[in-house]
Amino acid sequence: MSDGSLSGGALTVGTSGSGTFTQTGGSVATDFYVALGENAGGSGTYTLGGVTGSPSLATQDEYIGYYGRGIFTQKGGSHTVANSLNLAMTPVSSGAYYLQGGSLTADTVNINFGGVFVQTGGSFTAASALTNAGTYTMAGGTLTGGVLTNSAIFTGYGTINANGGFSNEGVMTLTGGNSTVSGDFTNQSQGYLYIQYNPTTFTGNVVNYGYIKVTQTTDIRGANYTEYGTYESDPATQAFDNLIVESTGVLKGGAGDKWVISGDFINHSTRSLSWNTVSADLAFIGDQASHQLYITGADRGQTVTGYINNFAWGSLDLTGQMLTLMDGNDTIGGALYLGSILGVTFSGNQVTDIYGNGLDIYYNPDLAENAYLAGLIYDLTGGGQLLPMLLTPLAIDNPGSSDQPTQQTPLPASAWLFLSGLAGLGLWRRKKSSRRGNQGGGSR
Repeated sequence: MSDGSLSGGALTVGTSGSGTFTQTGGSVATDFYVALGENAGGSGTYTLGGVTGSPSLATQDEYIGYYGRGIFTQKGGSHTVANSLNLAMTPVSSGAYYLQGGSLTADTVNINFGGVFVQTGGSFTAASALTNAGTYTMAGGTLTGGVLTNSAIFTGYGTINANGGFSNEGVMTLTGGNSTVSGDFTNQSQGYLYIQYNPTTFTGNVVNYGYIKVTQTTDIRGANYTEYGTYESDPATQAFDNLIVESTGVLKGGAGDKWVISGDFINHSTRSLSWNTVSADLAFIGDQASHQLYITGADRGQTVTGYINNFAWGSLDLTGQMLTLMDGNDTIGGALYLGSILGVTFSGNQVTDIYGNGLDIYYNPDLAENAYLAGLIYDLTGGGQLLPMLLTPLAIDNPGSSDQPTQQTPLPASAWLFLSGLAGLGLWRRKKSSRRGNQGGGSR
């Protein structure tokens, strides 16, 4: 069909045998449905659009593979489904939709098991809802919908506008190009989200109950982020307005990983054995007058054991920012253990840009970035101190006679292993610093 109009009650392509419908122009309108591969032995193929022309197809409902096999390829034109678009309607059927150009609009979309949707261009709108229980592959284009749900496999990149929110209950991989996800995004407890190699922006709130891993990605941006599950960075830079980690939440990252916060970092995690940011970087930025940082680490004094399974960070950058420390758990008191701390200002022995609330911060005096602190102890406004870590065992008096020799408090083997790793971290940071060159400023 290259021109003219076709209308009728229903259109079936491939009822029990093999049928093909090619529409490069004109308009097709049905009062009921379009069905491809209606019966078990049926195979139907529909092609909409071509090199030229602006064909249109409008129907009430659509079934790409009802009991048989259906393939729909849209190269251009407009395709409108008033009610529901269904791929692989029954367990014995298969249905594939290839959107290469043009526009596709439906009220609800169901990609069932055995259904495949491949979008390489064009615009796709599921006004009320889209549910994917099959395979959705996206390589560009725009997907817009009310409530979007992935319970199987979603792979690719592009612009996703989830006006009613996006819920991932399966395996979702954003890779191959830049992606933007608008609307609130929830990764459910059974959900896996992988972000690989390309920048991704979340414009709404992000909540993770499952597992998120970011790999070799230069920029992940989002609004408020709430962690109930596990977020692993390997390596990447991620920037959030507010970062909230609940009691079950875990962050993991190593050298080259960075969390950038423009608001507050509210941490209530109790998962110290799973948490690992001892080589990762934390930075506060933005125009907010003062940021809050909730501390969940235990205060183990000036020993290297404070860095082991204790919510430690490789560095903290406060350049140009004000910080208020808050107690993040039910145990009174606590401390933050850092490799380096950047951008701190002080007058005498008083830190002027950190309100401590009685909580302490420990730093490694052997790192070049901390040279401006001269290995000294500083008081935090509102109580608490900024203290250098002691890299050798502490000497304590034997509780016996005063003429007995002083004994050394031994560190556990795990602490000495960590200490050797910390030395390597210091060497890595010195090398990284030399690559950056002299940046000036007393806080560096």
